[in-house]
This record gives sequence, structure tokens and C-alpha cells, in this order.
Amino acid sequence: MATTTVTLHDGSAVYHRGISNVPSTTPHVDRRHEQNFANLATAMNTLALRTALTDPGDAGAIPVTTSGHVPIVTAGAETRTLAVPSFAGQLLLIHMKTDGGDCTITVAQAINANGDTSIVLGDVMDFVLLVGVNSGNNLRWRVVANGGVPSVSRGGLENDITDPGNAGAIPVTDSGTVQIVTAGAETRTLAAPTILGQQLLITMKTDGGDAVITVSTTVNQTGNNTITLNDAGDAVLLVAKQNGANLRWSVVSNDGASLTTV
Repeated sequence: MATTTVTLHDGSAVYHRGISNVPSTTPHVDRRHEQNFANLATAMNTLALRTALTDPGDAGAIPVTTSGHVPIVTAGAETRTLAVPSFAGQLLLIHMKTDGGDCTITVAQAINANGDTSIVLGDVMDFVLLVGVNSGNNLRWRVVANGGVPSVSRGGLENDITDPGNAGAIPVTDSGTVQIVTAGAETRTLAAPTILGQQLLITMKTDGGDAVITVSTTVNQTGNNTITLNDAGDAVLLVAKQNGANLRWSVVSNDGASLTTV
């Protein structure tokens, strides 16, 4: 039997997940999900997250007065609501303790750059870790970690961004990876990033002809604003930086692409 155990320092919650007679190589067992949850033990034992907050029950409002963790217990398909955070830096870990049915949590505002406002916990040990951040004059939640919650974009380069095709605009609403496929000499455009620290990996998946990407900002200190992918495997990794009052893309890695100025 393989068992994952997570214990909080205050003894408020202990989780066990046992899988009997399943070899470690069995493909349908999500070992990464179990390990991700186990790795959260350290974070949960920080001063901010060790406080157990009461699950408000079906149709209830999750408390937002302080940092802590909320062990969700359901007896069927249930809902919860989540208001905006009370202060910047507030941490909230929402996790499924007892799964009697899916729990859909509706958040007062978007929790990521993808615009997600719904968190669905479907199984025991599903979790979302949120942090309160300032957005202009407002406070908002942002996803720090996500285990087993497909309703919430995982963020980072793991997000798949659809290639818009010839003459199309590459989406800039979230971090992610876009795999370019061409059937001849083609073009793409790339607008300025949406958020500071946003990451975008652009790769040439299928080379039917060069892909010339015109960027609305410069992408390096040289002043280049055009990226050309010439061959399959060419790749450019961009990150959003602050340049005065504006957000701009900056090349942090380039493997085979040509950078020019138009």
C-alpha cells in the first residue's frame, strides 16, 4: 500500500491516501498529483497557513478575514463563494478533505490572467493555493499553486496557447507556450504583455516556411522588434518586464530564431 500523509503542526488535519496493490509504474495513478500535495506540507506549516478556517458548508461564504486553510467537506454536489482578500499577501489554501460530491467555488473576481472565476474541487486532495495581491486600487486573489483542479488554468509555460495561423495575433492574456505551424511563408503579430512577469514560449513545431512575428514592443536592449522562426525546433522565450510606465517583452532565451528591427 502506498500512502501519502500530510499533518499540520497544530494537529487540525491529517490526510491519508492509500492505494492498495498498485505498482508504482501503473499509468493511471497520478503520482505527480500525490507528490505535489505532499510537498505542500511545508507551505501549510508556515505561520500563515497553519490556521484552520471553518468550512461554511453548502452555499456558504468562505472566510476571508485572515490567512489559513479551509478543509472542504461535501455530502453531494455543493457550492461555496469567495469574496476578495482582506489584505495584500493574504494566503488561502482551499482543499477537498472529504469528497461527497464536487464543490464549485465562485470567486468575486478573476483569480488569474486567464479570467477564471470558478474553482471546482472534484476529488479528495484537490487544492488551490491563493494569495492576495494589489491590482490598482483593488485587492484580488491570484493562484500560486493548483493540484487536480482543471477548472483553473495552471499558469506558466504549461498552458497551451493556440497558434492563431497566418496573419493572426498570438494571444497575450496569459503565460504559456504557442507552437507555430506554417504551410508557407507566414506572419504573426504579438501585442505587449498583459502582466509583469508573464512568460511566453514561441516555438516552431512544423516548418512549412518561415514565420515572421512582428512585436508591438522591442524585445531586447538592441531595439529588435521582429522574431523570425526559420526551422522546426527554433524557439524564443519571452518574459514581461517594466520599462518606465510600459510593459515590454524581453528575450531571455533564443534558440535558432532571427531577431531584427523593422
